[in-house]
Amino acid sequence: MSALIGSPHQLLSSLVTRQLVRYCSSRRFCTVLPLGNLSSLLEPASSIKSSSRSTDTITNCPKNVLFSTSTKNTQKITMTNPNKRKKYKPFGYGKSKKNKKVSSNDDDRSDRRKHNTRRPENDTLEEQTPHEGSFAHPAMRKLFDVHLEELSTTFAKADGSISKGGEMAPENPKQEAATEETSPTKVTPINESGEPIDGDGTLEAAKNDDATDINAQGMDEEQKQQNTRRNVKRKVALFLAFVGTEYGGFQMNINQKTLQAQIELALFRANMLSDTNFGFPHKYSWSNSARTDKGVHACAQVCSVKLEIPHEMVESMDMVREAINEHLPCDIRCLDVVRTPRAFCARTSRDRVRYQYMVPSFLLYDRNELRQLFEKHKCHMNGRDFNEPLSQKEVDTLRPILAKYRATPDQVSKLREALNMYKGTQSYHNFTRRLARNDPSRQRYIIAFDAQDPVVMEDGTEWIPTQVTGQAFLLNQIRKMISLAVDIARGAADKGVMTNALSDDRDMKLSIAPAQGLFLDMSIFQGYNNSKKGDPLDWEDSTSDAPAVKRWKDFKENVVMPHVVKEEATDGNFIKYLFLQEYIYGTENYKLDGEQTEEVSSEKV
Repeated sequence: MSALIGSPHQLLSSLVTRQLVRYCSSRRFCTVLPLGNLSSLLEPASSIKSSSRSTDTITNCPKNVLFSTSTKNTQKITMTNPNKRKKYKPFGYGKSKKNKKVSSNDDDRSDRRKHNTRRPENDTLEEQTPHEGSFAHPAMRKLFDVHLEELSTTFAKADGSISKGGEMAPENPKQEAATEETSPTKVTPINESGEPIDGDGTLEAAKNDDATDINAQGMDEEQKQQNTRRNVKRKVALFLAFVGTEYGGFQMNINQKTLQAQIELALFRANMLSDTNFGFPHKYSWSNSARTDKGVHACAQVCSVKLEIPHEMVESMDMVREAINEHLPCDIRCLDVVRTPRAFCARTSRDRVRYQYMVPSFLLYDRNELRQLFEKHKCHMNGRDFNEPLSQKEVDTLRPILAKYRATPDQVSKLREALNMYKGTQSYHNFTRRLARNDPSRQRYIIAFDAQDPVVMEDGTEWIPTQVTGQAFLLNQIRKMISLAVDIARGAADKGVMTNALSDDRDMKLSIAPAQGLFLDMSIFQGYNNSKKGDPLDWEDSTSDAPAVKRWKDFKENVVMPHVVKEEATDGNFIKYLFLQEYIYGTENYKLDGEQTEEVSSEKV
């Protein structure tokens, strides 16, 4: 029996061998041989070099088993230790970028990133079409009669065809090339020696044309080299001032003449924007520190842009400023140009912004006396249009009387108290349009809101300058804040109305003051200046003797403020606003949601 089974040592060796065979054969990295069959090949374990610590070694195996590598699985002999726990890796860890799934719209972008290039022919249809609010678009040039003979931008039409310089190009370039190849050509006769016969001067003309083409090609290459040497790309900050009466806001908009489009056109005409970047603000990293609505002015709009500055102007930013101003209209001025780092962004680097609103003192007119004045000149009758509540004749009659009004110290004090209630972080969902009371963006932080001493302008009208400083503002927020504060100062509303308007759980209808009195006074970059990453953007110190600060102060005092006064003397926007507040909006304003008893028609009253 013992002869059939064998000794206990042989039985144990057989069992161990079978288990090792099953274990190793499943992993296919070695072959297990019994010690009894190949005892002559057995070597001491100490004579075999151990492998790396991350692989199994022979020294850990039983002495009666020999591990010999297989010729088939030589490449798979190195294997991690199965007893070693695998480290946890988050989802997507270690995946290659080329395996990343991208949408069909990003295929061209990923291909450009791979080859580190950007070619117009690789752009999608939307990328080849310039902004519809830019003068690079032929529809805008036709609408506003803008001529650009030097424009050669290639972009795509809505039907998929490619145009260059606003002219339609053939829809199928390959078909056009094939047509040119198959077109009949003139055959030049040759003599017996194989030389062409130049009986009619064809050969000489061809030689002259070839020489001309070679010379032109050489001149073009030389011109390109000169342009390459002359233009240097630099990231700069433009310190701009403008009067926004003739423009439909600052940002580009379809079928509207905007300030951004006009500034872009000036940069292109100054040869600081290439024709391939003209009409594509994202290509030259355009960003602006603040937005202004239609009819709003600015004395300190800051825009960051990457310009192609001529070589002779690189060391002098004043030359760049003068070159830009040569192509800007008279109501837009570039006050300063400052070099910035490539990562600078005017929108994100701005810490605070300060606006100024000019309030005419006759808005604080005593309500009883004001109604008597309107009734005396028969301006109290109903049936008036919201857009034109008073005729030009009525405005001309009321203007001299209202221009003589002077605000009392008590009224100015009440106005300051009302403006002071806006300070801090509060909810302004009632001071803008289409914003829910639970929207996080309703919270705005107002640093200061003050009213300065009244000043009498050249036409004899007294104005009260007010300044508000904050981190950011909503659409129409400042104009509605002014409207409510003025009504509190003149007795048309109480302070409880403002408390309800600023609460998180109340909806209220508020009026909006005219846009003509509002302008952007200053953009502040305190954090950027403290970081010392580049030249400081310190224009807010009005007492500074810097040339840019003097130009800012001069534009504010001699251009914007007189323009506000002149515009009111011509159009009477504040007189019309005061009439609407007293007779139309006064019965419906400052009621909480659900308290309106009568609906006022949007057309007639």
